[in-house]
Amino acid sequence: MKNINIGKEPVDSYVMMIEEKDGTVSSYGILEYESEEGVTVVRILTAERELGIEAEQSFIDDKFPGYKVIKKSLLTVSIGDRSVKCDCLRISNEKEEKDIYFEISEFSE
Repeated sequence: MKNINIGKEPVDSYVMMIEEKDGTVSSYGILEYESEEGVTVVRILTAERELGIEAEQSFIDDKFPGYKVIKKSLLTVSIGDRSVKCDCLRISNEKEEKDIYFEISEFSE
């Protein structure tokens, strides 16, 4: 199991509101952390699986424009004193590759 050491406070956080075609509004929260190893860890706060998946892609589009997902893995990762499920997405812009760990425990059960 991979161990990731993150700071106690996120480096960024926000809430996204999405209006659906039927007029209903959904929302999700994002907490972004940087690990001591330089890995980006993103905690997605939603109970809806489809919204969580949409949040992953939206985060990549916003923070890493021009990058595409080239590999996706489901891992259990130790973050601090917790073991959590993460989608590990490797992204690339053809010049460099980065791994982003999305903690999906809120919506993966």
